[in-house]
Amino acid sequence: MNKKAIKITIRNEDSTILRVMREKLELEDTMRYIYNFWLDAGIVLHKNLNDMTRARIKKAIKNYSVEQIKDAIINYAEILHSDNYYWTYVWTLSEFASRGIDKFLSESLPYSNFATEKHKLARGKIGGASDFKSAFIKRKRDEDLKREGEHCHETRNEG
Repeated sequence: MNKKAIKITIRNEDSTILRVMREKLELEDTMRYIYNFWLDAGIVLHKNLNDMTRARIKKAIKNYSVEQIKDAIINYAEILHSDNYYWTYVWTLSEFASRGIDKFLSESLPYSNFATEKHKLARGKIGGASDFKSAFIKRKRDEDLKREGEHCHETRNEG
């Protein structure tokens, strides 16, 4: 092997090492950002970011975007700190990262799912999947009745 080949091999290895180091630093920055965001939400004020929490945040980052995780943290904090919702269980960041994110994403409708009956009535509606289904069925029925009415009107005009 000549000197040129050795230099190219070393350069490629160096670039791979640098890329891996950069990815680790970016991941660490992202985990630290999520940790600080959690602390700012005032849920559980951890003294430090331990290894178990790091591992669970790292796994969460594989399944959710940082924006989704932030969204879930905001929703969780608002629901937890409000009397309008029955959810009162306080998770650590580690617990939340492993089993709470999905429950508190906006698309999971946490404000409807965890609202107290009193709050639902005060808002004038009851949220949740069953009510969405009821509204869908009613709208479909109304559309069918309207079509039937139009069809009857056309039949009378033809006769």
